[in-house]
Amino acid sequence: MLTKNVDEEKYDAAKAEEQAVQLANDLMVKERETLQVLKELEATKTTREELKAKLQKESEPVHNQLEEPSDQNHKNPQSEDDNFMCPSSAPGFILMELKQAKLNLTRTTNEDADVFSSRFQKKQSIS
Repeated sequence: MLTKNVDEEKYDAAKAEEQAVQLANDLMVKERETLQVLKELEATKTTREELKAKLQKESEPVHNQLEEPSDQNHKNPQSEDDNFMCPSSAPGFILMELKQAKLNLTRTTNEDADVFSSRFQKKQSIS
């Protein structure tokens, strides 16, 4: 009977070791996936910044043209309130939205990095 318990313990220990190895492998795969997502997120941030700069550069001539009316006696039929309500004619509003998106993206990146770091630290402490 004692031999049976020893064999069962060896089997359980071997099974537990096998499961631990499998979990460690799964964790490494997930960490690689997370790292890839973080790299893609960083690339997206860079692309967004480039697009934002391009948009500002392209909208400058249009904005300047709107600022300089061709006929001084001709009044703009839209009031300032109308410009505020229409995002396409309010570049400041678009810029504000882009800044908020940047903050949200940065916050998400930092949260993902914290999760990755904590998982990596747990893995290191297990090893």
